[in-house]
Amino acid sequence: MNKSTQSVDLGSVSRTPGLSRVLNLWDLIFYGVILISPIAAVPLFGVIQELSQGHAVTTILAAMGAISLTAVSYGRMAALYPSAGSAYTYVGRGLNLHVGFLCRTS
Repeated sequence: MNKSTQSVDLGSVSRTPGLSRVLNLWDLIFYGVILISPIAAVPLFGVIQELSQGHAVTTILAAMGAISLTAVSYGRMAALYPSAGSAYTYVGRGLNLHVGFLCRTS
């Protein structure tokens, strides 16, 4: 058998792995609407209404505020550390690797 050798130009190969950003803002919004449909809170509405003593809408709005702050926080961390990340990555790079590990195990 005749083996031919091929040379590979290592200058064109990216050495750091990463994800390409192909979704724009509207794609993400559409995906979010499809994933979390507007009727997602309906099954829990009765439970929330009972536990909140009639303040279900206020409870949902408060939860939406907390989730929005979390989303903004993750967005800022993703811009600061553009790697495929999670709470472990962001806490580990932002604070300390050991604290990130504790966040990962809990």
